[in-house]
Amino acid sequence: FVRSAPRPVGRVAPHLPFVFTMNLGARGGAMKADGDAGAADVDVEEVLRRLDSEDYTVRLNALQALFRRGVAAVTPHAPLIVRLFHDKKREVRALAVEVIGTLKPQELAGYARSLVQKFEDDVDVPVRVAAVHALSNLEAKELSLHADRVVLQLKGADWDVREAAIDALKRLSPSALAEHAPSLVAHLEDAEWYMRKVAVQLLGTLEPQPLAVHAPALVRRFEDEDEDVRKAAMDALCRLPAEALMAHAPALAKRLEDSEWYIRRLAVQALGSFDRDVLSKHAAALEQRLNDHDEGVRVAATAVLDALVL
Repeated sequence: FVRSAPRPVGRVAPHLPFVFTMNLGARGGAMKADGDAGAADVDVEEVLRRLDSEDYTVRLNALQALFRRGVAAVTPHAPLIVRLFHDKKREVRALAVEVIGTLKPQELAGYARSLVQKFEDDVDVPVRVAAVHALSNLEAKELSLHADRVVLQLKGADWDVREAAIDALKRLSPSALAEHAPSLVAHLEDAEWYMRKVAVQLLGTLEPQPLAVHAPALVRRFEDEDEDVRKAAMDALCRLPAEALMAHAPALAKRLEDSEWYIRRLAVQALGSFDRDVLSKHAAALEQRLNDHDEGVRVAATAVLDALVL
């Protein structure tokens, strides 16, 4: 079957916010529309005055001018920019959120609750995406204070918001992410293969002890219909130390018959890390891999079996 993969996830890029690429039609000249020079050519006080213009393209260009002047211009006027989080035009709201997202993390922290409110309550997807991305620019420790709200966005219907939430969660420390592991485990049963894969990958970043707690849920993904999910589950589980991984030896041995060579090779290598008593129980299955059509699997199986007879 043919599946469509979501677009790659990325943080807000350090260039002009996305709304500047939108076609504003005949009024795209914005600041020149009311007979003035462009906002970048006027002083800051005039730019700030234009944030209150009735013409939304003028408001957009005023925000653009502040962005171009850099964080030093944005920081002292952040409260005025945050007012535009409630603008009637989604382009203005999204751009205001993105501009706030350029603040240094310590200043951005003061607006974290406003950003959370935007990605939870705004009716327009571009605004919600911008808010999650902006929040992800916080320091990891500060971001963890809002992680519970970010995790809830994984349940949303819109892929763009989900991807932004995934990107934010990837910035958490393993210990902070561990607090939300039960929610991630729930997504292992998501109807979308991509969400199952992401949930597996995030769980795979946990420290060994919490990872071991959720290992049975990862093992169940060995039977996933999607090979990428199975590969991710193998990668995640194989991060466990051998003494913890041995508890799942039967499930690993079953993967010696997986249709994907990568999974078979990992299964061989994982079994090879076990002590002789455990490994010997699976010697017959490993011997079958000596005839595997993948050279890497054959080489791995040979090395493991050679070590067993030494």
